[in-house]
Amino acid sequence: MQKTSLVLALLLAGCAGNSAQRTVTPFHGDTIQLAPSQVEVINAMDNPFEDPSHVNLEERTAKAVEDWARETLMPGHTQGQFTFTIENVSFKRQGLEKATKGLEGFFTKDQEERIAATVQARLEFRDGHGDAVRTGALRAGKQMTFPEGLTLNEKEARVEEFIQGLVKDLDGRLREALSESLQGVTVSKL
Repeated sequence: MQKTSLVLALLLAGCAGNSAQRTVTPFHGDTIQLAPSQVEVINAMDNPFEDPSHVNLEERTAKAVEDWARETLMPGHTQGQFTFTIENVSFKRQGLEKATKGLEGFFTKDQEERIAATVQARLEFRDGHGDAVRTGALRAGKQMTFPEGLTLNEKEARVEEFIQGLVKDLDGRLREALSESLQGVTVSKL
């Protein structure tokens, strides 16, 4: 009886150790000093009436992009306005069929799920009179697979890492767009 109690206690302790959730640090890029004196970030995916405990992956991703944009894009001293609009976020999950069959499949960890996401944003620079001077579009996409046997907490941590990686990719695309197509909009060096 004592051996059974000891084994049960060890198993429960092991399960409790797996439930500790890892926190993922949000991506923070270097700030971009823009020339216009007004910077607006619009999240078209935001639904203020939705229960925050039921936010889906598209909305979580859009919120991560919004937070990044608000921290990264800083106004300058020239008249005008820069608007960053998150237009669309798509997030797809796909279950994958087990690739390894039979007895070997029992001992092999295959990839069991694929996730893919894209973010589309619009950039707009208006002069002091409100006339559109330059516009641009941004798009970033990413995909990843999960191996079999991950716990819910492990999957959640990987999804959050995935979202932050997507934000980092979008940061790189924004810097490219500002240095190539929207020259004169920034003050700081990219």
